[in-house]
Amino acid sequence: MRLVRRILNNLNRSVLASLVAVFAMAIALVAPTSAANAATPNTPSDYYASFNGSDQAIDTQNNPIPTSGDFTVEAWVYDTLPTSSGDGTIISQGTTVSGGNFYLANVYGTKNIRVSDNWTPVYTGTSVNVTWPMNQWFHIAVTNGGTTQSLFINGELVSQTSGLDITPNTSNLRIGRMYGAYSEYWKGKIDEVKIWNTDRSSSITSDMNTRADLNATGLVSYFDFNAGSDRVIANMKSGSTQSSNGYFGGTAPTYTDVKSVTIRSGNTRAKVVSFERTYLPSSGGWVVPQGVTQVQALTVGGGGGGGANYGGGGG
Repeated sequence: MRLVRRILNNLNRSVLASLVAVFAMAIALVAPTSAANAATPNTPSDYYASFNGSDQAIDTQNNPIPTSGDFTVEAWVYDTLPTSSGDGTIISQGTTVSGGNFYLANVYGTKNIRVSDNWTPVYTGTSVNVTWPMNQWFHIAVTNGGTTQSLFINGELVSQTSGLDITPNTSNLRIGRMYGAYSEYWKGKIDEVKIWNTDRSSSITSDMNTRADLNATGLVSYFDFNAGSDRVIANMKSGSTQSSNGYFGGTAPTYTDVKSVTIRSGNTRAKVVSFERTYLPSSGGWVVPQGVTQVQALTVGGGGGGGANYGGGGG
């Protein structure tokens, strides 16, 4: 442990930023006793949105998921809806007409995953249902590439099929609720929603732990929630139109920083900074606040955790 502390005390800020992008960490900071030299944060926050499972959802006025051809839909999510309580929807685009609908949701009364009307439920192989974990962060992504459809959890390919039409129609996009008149509200947390008009299958493991390049080829919509306030959720894609922004309906939204800071017991100068998962503020990773005189770090997990069947969530 002494060696670890010696190494960490000599790490520069850019290295620590990289570490936080790889592991979920608890970092202990010690600031000077002088108020004039107290530690001051110099990193933008990374917020996520919470959804109450009853009336909160985000709607756009456009249809960013392509109605034909390749696409990728991905997000960081956290499901708190009890299995017996129903079903929840991460994202959807469609109408009440059977077919022509895309969504990421669970089957009622289970955590079995369904992707569109034509891929429900999703299987591993031919008979085993693919599920997502509860009460922990995980990254989920669906790609449509040529005739192949793929589902990834925490960067791991968990199911793949071919020949299915999972493209939606031209209705508006929803986050946190099923399309049309259906409810199926999401209860939990959602962050880092990215929609591409390309197949990103080969990039999922890097995409999940990095912010999108706002000028990236193929990026259509990017909702990072980092404004941390208001009902308008900006599409961060460069050059995007106002109609591609989202509006948070229902109960006023709540935003929370992925990072939490607590005072260490018995030492008011020492603070512990904890990260629920990968920290993705608007610029780089987390940076050591100015004025900190000592840094200690303890890795407490490999990220969001993927449950028994999946790898760690990328921290």
